[in-house]
Amino acid sequence: GGAFTAWNGYITGKHLERWVGIGNAKIPARTLRVLVPASSPTHTMYAQDGQNLFGPTPFGGWRLQDAAGPSTLVVGIDNTADRFAEYTAVADVISGQPGGGKGLDYADYVEKTVRPFIEAHYGTTPHVGVMGSSLGGVISYVIKRRYPASYEFVASLSGTMGWGSIGDGIHNQTEIEAWAALGSCPEGDFYLDSGGGAGSGCIDADGDGIQDDTPDSGDNYCENVQMRDTLNALGCGTRVTYVF
Repeated sequence: GGAFTAWNGYITGKHLERWVGIGNAKIPARTLRVLVPASSPTHTMYAQDGQNLFGPTPFGGWRLQDAAGPSTLVVGIDNTADRFAEYTAVADVISGQPGGGKGLDYADYVEKTVRPFIEAHYGTTPHVGVMGSSLGGVISYVIKRRYPASYEFVASLSGTMGWGSIGDGIHNQTEIEAWAALGSCPEGDFYLDSGGGAGSGCIDADGDGIQDDTPDSGDNYCENVQMRDTLNALGCGTRVTYVF
């Protein structure tokens, strides 16, 4: 995380700190990994999958210590074995196994447990965002939707936006539909990305309203395009950035 020096018992310069055992009545305790910038923080970014953010891992490292702004405090929230459930607001069926649906409890945990803890130790900043990848991207949008005034920026990298309609014969409200139901766009800026491409074209073969039935599209491309279009239809307009 960069060079740092000790002075009067305090660490100065950009560095990582770790807080263990942070949970609440519904969400089991886990570790928070905090990248503290060298200068006084002006931005705070809450990021999912904290184990993957700051270095080489078996799943690849994001190296956010290199990408974060010079005055951004990054709060990495570790995942657990219950990741599928915690990062999704509804249930789905994957490989014949049902799962998901604790996402609203997790959103409450981030807003009402993690944020007060972080702000008590590091202070508040005028700019706050939330981000994640894959299912972490989905739950980041759940958090923004549940607490629209609390986060001025939300980012999803390769988000699994079709969650809820993936399994055969099941359809629960996807995050695409949950946002469409808002009727208007909350304040803030929105980021989405997906790799791959549309393949033979984005289609809704099973008629459930979600463009997720293209066998050769890559990396949730079609669902993220639909999410982008949903945000645009809400009036988010120039505040939406989509990269593929």
